[in-house]
Amino acid sequence: MARNLRVEALLDAVPAEAKVLDLGCVQHSAEKASNEDWVHGELYNVADKVIGVDYERKEVEKLREQGYNVVHGNVEELDLDDTFDVVIAGELIEHLSNVGKFLDSVRDHLRLEGEFIITTPNPWAFHRFKQAAFGEVYSNEEHTCWFDERTLTQVLDRHEFEVNEVIHVKASNPGITRLLYGVGLRTIGGTSLLVKARVAR
Repeated sequence: MARNLRVEALLDAVPAEAKVLDLGCVQHSAEKASNEDWVHGELYNVADKVIGVDYERKEVEKLREQGYNVVHGNVEELDLDDTFDVVIAGELIEHLSNVGKFLDSVRDHLRLEGEFIITTPNPWAFHRFKQAAFGEVYSNEEHTCWFDERTLTQVLDRHEFEVNEVIHVKASNPGITRLLYGVGLRTIGGTSLLVKARVAR
């Protein structure tokens, strides 16, 4: 199985020795802890200090038993009484009920010079058009919305963030989507968006 390039891009975006807050760290199940593509586990190899937050209480408890620094909480109403160099939200924003409350909560936990790093599925990826041609576009049943570069930039701006960089992440597996990325058509050739933002001044 190919290495997940979204995970690689996310980890590459985290500066060494940073204090990192990882939101939605469980990624559905504590069993992910044995997977080399589990972001939270890999962060310990990159960052100086890591704390994870997730609303899946039982899964959080399992991870704590394994020694991971994770807490149970609602990312739309964080109150950790701490700030961080980097806040990560990998494939999380599309699951939320109230994106605005989430972004305000993130902003309150980010240091003035800190960076907010988000990834989310790219709705314009070629394989989604292919799926649509043969029926219904696949979406996780827990997703509430889609974001593209423009809409994500807009909602971040409304909540006092300034976008510094948007990266379309290449598909991990071979196929037409990855081929399109290779010839420069990144809007339809990237399977995920990675967005870096800072608190606006």
